[in-house]
Amino acid sequence: MTIVLPPAARNAIEAILEARWPGEWRRARDNEVMPGGMSGRTVWRLDAAPGDHSHAGVRFVWVSVDPDFPLSRMRVHAPGAVGPGTPAWPHVEGEGALCLRALPLDVERHVRLAISDAFDILGMDDATRTEEFGREFIPYWGRRTGTIPEARSLVVPGGPTRPIVWARWDKSYIFAEDKAALTHWLTHSGHKADDIHRSRLVRLATAPSPDDYPKMGADLIALDPQLRDLCERRAPLPVLIDVPTPGGTSQVAVVIQPPDVPGLPKRAHPVSADRRDQVFGNAPVARMSVMRQDHAWVHGRDQNSAAATLSDKVVGVVGCGALGSEIVRLLAAAGTGQFVLVDKDRMESANTTRHTLGASSVGQGKAPALSGHVARQFPHLAKSMCYHRAFEDLGDEALNELASCNLLIAAGVDALAIIRICRWRDGLDDPPPLLVAWTEEFACAGHAILVEPGLTSDTFLNSRGRPVANLTSDWPLAAAVNVTPAGCGSAFQPYTATDMMGTVQTTTRLALDVLLKGTPAPVHRVWLGDRSVPEALGAKLSGAFDGSRREKELL
Repeated sequence: MTIVLPPAARNAIEAILEARWPGEWRRARDNEVMPGGMSGRTVWRLDAAPGDHSHAGVRFVWVSVDPDFPLSRMRVHAPGAVGPGTPAWPHVEGEGALCLRALPLDVERHVRLAISDAFDILGMDDATRTEEFGREFIPYWGRRTGTIPEARSLVVPGGPTRPIVWARWDKSYIFAEDKAALTHWLTHSGHKADDIHRSRLVRLATAPSPDDYPKMGADLIALDPQLRDLCERRAPLPVLIDVPTPGGTSQVAVVIQPPDVPGLPKRAHPVSADRRDQVFGNAPVARMSVMRQDHAWVHGRDQNSAAATLSDKVVGVVGCGALGSEIVRLLAAAGTGQFVLVDKDRMESANTTRHTLGASSVGQGKAPALSGHVARQFPHLAKSMCYHRAFEDLGDEALNELASCNLLIAAGVDALAIIRICRWRDGLDDPPPLLVAWTEEFACAGHAILVEPGLTSDTFLNSRGRPVANLTSDWPLAAAVNVTPAGCGSAFQPYTATDMMGTVQTTTRLALDVLLKGTPAPVHRVWLGDRSVPEALGAKLSGAFDGSRREKELL
């Protein structure tokens, strides 16, 4: 069924057009050529004489609405603003569609604002057009970029024109400041790093308009004559470009594509300058969009100053189980640059429901599997060392790595391991801060304690061997708190990843406070989970367990 604009709505629009632009509009005729997508729309032609705006090619605009107007937007097309020989113009899209701002639901204001916006776009002077092309440089550059997928960049924008390196990335390219940085990223992300080439970062003085984008190799060489020295072989030459815009420096890329011609070798060795200028200067240039992969962009799109601080921090985590693995994942996502991971256990299939690792890691050691996972997810981070053994079995090298950390976290390990870690740390001349984290039965509550020196079994545990800080006690045996699987000597507590996440977040927030603010010990924060769980099972609750699903500080 064809839905048409109700006559009342059409008459209201035409009354507005006649009041504001008398004698300058009419309804579209059936035989007129319209932009695509006009089926089912009501269309008017509005005169747009050159004296009303600045675009020499525009004589009229099409104004149209669909039957949902004014809930849907009025469209304005200026077909004379596109086509061969027509200058590029900001906010003019395919078939002359003008990109208008948000429009109100009030019919009269909607119509007047839409057409006013259209004439504002067509009325831009040279300076305004230049400013608009710079402000939205990336969308304009991205139009008609060709068949090459977007490139990746580890290069932080800014600085002068300079040498950089590149390698193949799938069907596109990846750029980095130097070979070491690119090798590190490729290796961590699981790719070969044995074919790295030289390139250049070209920094432009201003953002060009689409009419001035580089089209031939000679355009690039004119911007940076040193590119000529890289035109040595019969192969594409990708180049990274820094473009200043009102919102900051943007990155794009091009690739010079020389034809396969005699006289230009496939392998690099000296070629005459005249021959290079002839082949590469006349070679077409393909534009590419660029996805930044550097630390500042990944962790906050250049707006997160904390991420820059965290990039130099080293966190040691003893215990890479369900609790520790999620803490590591969140700290890495926040921008923490380095980890030292310690755990003697291996991944079991039953671990995957609470662990950040999945089925592909079953059978692997938790520490090395988590280290590899972090490296693949965040290949720009500096390092992730791992030791597949218990803390008490660590050698001097591993202990020295832990001693040099900015923060140690004992996550979900048993009481004896916590005491051993504390005893070792107390013997250091300059010990790092120590954060101890654990969940109570059924993850009904969780703890994150930044501990002072001197923690012993007498001060940490009660007569039953449970932490004195626990918020629950006297669990009945009938509650079956620890379940022993068939044929297995170990026990576990049945709870879900969702139950544990409050403790993960509480611990991670305290860790970030230490790394970013230097929060001193002692600090004791608890996560109050579902209070109804221990109540229903008959456990005794501390007076501090006075709510559910919230964080609380006890010290």
